[in-house]
Amino acid sequence: MDADALMTIVREEGLDQPVLEGHGVLRNEAVVLQREGSGWTVFLANERGGRISSTVREFENRSDALEHVLEKLRQTARAREAMARLRARRAAADG
Repeated sequence: MDADALMTIVREEGLDQPVLEGHGVLRNEAVVLQREGSGWTVFLANERGGRISSTVREFENRSDALEHVLEKLRQTARAREAMARLRARRAAADG
């Protein structure tokens, strides 16, 4: 996968914009791709722009890293949707 293919999928699926090699808005829970040494690192950013350590994954090539970025973006979207459904059920139950 390359960055253009990733961004096409992001737009088509309405996913959050990732931060790719410093390009993009760094916000809480942003999916970030950084070049580090001879490899690539993908992680979710915390509210201060740092790494959520449990989400850090390292890759030897950019294509695999971009595939993981897409996977994390989709996971984030599914989690957000699940939370919205839960809130709606709770609100309906509370009347």
